[in-house]
Amino acid sequence: MRLSSTTLFLALLAPLSWAEDRIVQPGESIQAAIAASFDGDRVLVRPGTYLQTIDFAGKAITVLATGGPTRTTIDATGLGGPVVRFHAAEGPGSLLRGFSITGGRNLAPFRQGGGISGQDFLNELTSTARIEDCRIYGNAGLIGGGAAGNFTIRRTSIYDNEALTGDGGGLWGGSSLEHCVVADNRAVEGEGGGIFVREAAAAFAHCVIVANRSNAVGRGGGIYVDGSATLDLFRSLVVENEACSDLHASNGGGIYVAGGLSLRFSTVAANRTSGLAPGTGGIHGFVNASNSIIWENTNAELFNALSVSWCDVSEPTPGIGNFNDDPLFTAPAAGDYHPVSTSPTTDAGDPSLTDSDDGSRADIGAYLARPLGVRENTTPAEWMTPAFPEIPVRFGGEQRWSVRTDAGLAGLAWALLGSITGTSPGTSVLGVQIPLNPDGYFRYSTLHLNTLPLASSLGTLDGLGVGQARFLVPGALPPVLAGLTLWHAAIIFDPDTSTGIVVSNPVELLLVP
Repeated sequence: MRLSSTTLFLALLAPLSWAEDRIVQPGESIQAAIAASFDGDRVLVRPGTYLQTIDFAGKAITVLATGGPTRTTIDATGLGGPVVRFHAAEGPGSLLRGFSITGGRNLAPFRQGGGISGQDFLNELTSTARIEDCRIYGNAGLIGGGAAGNFTIRRTSIYDNEALTGDGGGLWGGSSLEHCVVADNRAVEGEGGGIFVREAAAAFAHCVIVANRSNAVGRGGGIYVDGSATLDLFRSLVVENEACSDLHASNGGGIYVAGGLSLRFSTVAANRTSGLAPGTGGIHGFVNASNSIIWENTNAELFNALSVSWCDVSEPTPGIGNFNDDPLFTAPAAGDYHPVSTSPTTDAGDPSLTDSDDGSRADIGAYLARPLGVRENTTPAEWMTPAFPEIPVRFGGEQRWSVRTDAGLAGLAWALLGSITGTSPGTSVLGVQIPLNPDGYFRYSTLHLNTLPLASSLGTLDGLGVGQARFLVPGALPPVLAGLTLWHAAIIFDPDTSTGIVVSNPVELLLVP
């Protein structure tokens, strides 16, 4: 029989499936939409609180909260088990994005993760799904209170979770993190109050690990790196964590390393150990540290380090380029671990390396010693609404900066200006050269100070010479704006004479989908 061209065309289409969006409204079942989905589909969840649990069931789909984590919550309180399950070895094609995840309580042995469970030891399955733009809080599990798996996690806060009998108060497994906050998590009877890294070559970049606690066993208040794992820690802040044990020695208030740790351009400060026999408060174990600040960790800074170079360490430490001068953090008591512009960490790194913003010799530590910088996300209010150097156009968000000078400039005015065309060659403002190119956004920012999106862009330096600036993205912006980079810089000037005194470095802000 001869097939017509139409019949042949339809026959070719038959095996194909088309990606589909499935809308979930408050009161409806997210799981029902997942069950009806096929690989490539999206489950779009409208703002609201959903009292349920979900299971990706092995599907390569996107489950997306259209209003973002401040407006969309999946709450499993009283339901038992984790809030989200990835128990079929889901890969990077499975994406959970934009939710608050809370109320999980996973007491099942061999299935780790209180809030998000991606580790199923019964079937030897581990998920490598993606988690983005989420808040994971108020969950508990035997192991991995907040989440467990080998996820890729971006722009996410993991806070106030508990591992009840095992390791990893906030996170357990081999996940890699970028622009994340891990705060106020607890390993009640295990190791790794914030994070337990296991059986992986993990990487954390631009993260804040703060105020986590390992009890009972007392190892790795902030991070524990298992003997089967390695961790590359880059441009990250590990501060105010604690390892405590009344049973035996406690070590690694900041980081305990049984495997391997590469510490690069990071800051490990104000961590501590306590209990029966307090030991190393900073980093205990096999670390290669470079271009980092390791400062005032209670009881000891380092133990068994493999190599340390171009670092500022409280204790005199052998190694090329090391020194032990006060890094002059802006306000550590208030959680501001940016070095002031006169810090000895400025231009003190490996002389073969340069800073990306001005091409000068590398500064050391998590943050460049510059007058303008993104806030640290170290205080409780900032854990819930963190400021990252990326803002999703879909959800919106805010970026907050600190304008940091010194007390000698107190009382002067400051203004934050912007550009979308770059920083070079810049332009003259009030008699000084500012590193922003004049364009439409630049003109708008000069004519509409303290007007959205620059919700706070004009002020007066306080008694310490500090000001606070804010950029606000409302959300639901056109997707075409994703990928746009904005640069901002501050000018300090005398308001009486309209004379520019000093300008800051430029800071990038990236709009993402």
